[in-house]
Amino acid sequence: MCGTLYCLMFSDLGKTPIFKQTLERAKNIAVFLYRHQRVIDLFRKFTKKTELTRLTVTWFATAYLTIKSFDETKMGLRYMFASKEWFTSPYSKSVGGMKPQGTCLHDKKFWKTDKYCMKVVLPLVKFLRLVDGDAKPVFGYVYEAMARAKEEIANNVKNVKERYTNIWNIIDMRWDLQLCRPIHAAAFFLNPNKQSKKKVDDFLVDEDVIEVIEDDEEDEEELQEGNMVESDDDDEDDDEELDIGGDE
Repeated sequence: MCGTLYCLMFSDLGKTPIFKQTLERAKNIAVFLYRHQRVIDLFRKFTKKTELTRLTVTWFATAYLTIKSFDETKMGLRYMFASKEWFTSPYSKSVGGMKPQGTCLHDKKFWKTDKYCMKVVLPLVKFLRLVDGDAKPVFGYVYEAMARAKEEIANNVKNVKERYTNIWNIIDMRWDLQLCRPIHAAAFFLNPNKQSKKKVDDFLVDEDVIEVIEDDEEDEEELQEGNMVESDDDDEDDDEELDIGGDE
């Protein structure tokens, strides 16, 4: 389920204008670089053999890596397109070469949106690694992890509501449909590692927690009643024991 959530959440993000435009420009630059051996050799020279992550058909699987790789190679790309080696090459005068050159050297919006996308996606990657991991009892951490991911996204964009509200809406839609369950909220509430940080009155999903805890308490009471019947009336037959347990 978590893998499906990952795909759907990133697919939804990719449909937003800012992600769509940023990833499309990144894709065009990468396609041009890797299409020409002399150009990619020059790129590797200025980026110390760092490679760009190119989008695949299932783009959501590489979207974050693509955004991250462009952020890491920003200076190398700009130095390359401003270098003498580039300007003396025939590619610098071609239509295909002038477009990525213009994006890297003069399109400040591209670099700003690339940084923005990375700030949004990184907390989600952390969350999905947690829920897909086997290193710790994830069940009790899922609810808190999602809340922390959203909070980190807001902090990454300086808590400007216009920058994160739409992202939160996309996350909430998929979270509510795919992964949010009362049992996750209860597991978070009952996690002993988090008890000192919580207040019952401030807990956001009291009804969900109460639902799970009450069900568990009812099961425990039924089990205890059954044990009492067995210890007090060992000589009674099975049908009578069931009747007594049901009446109580």
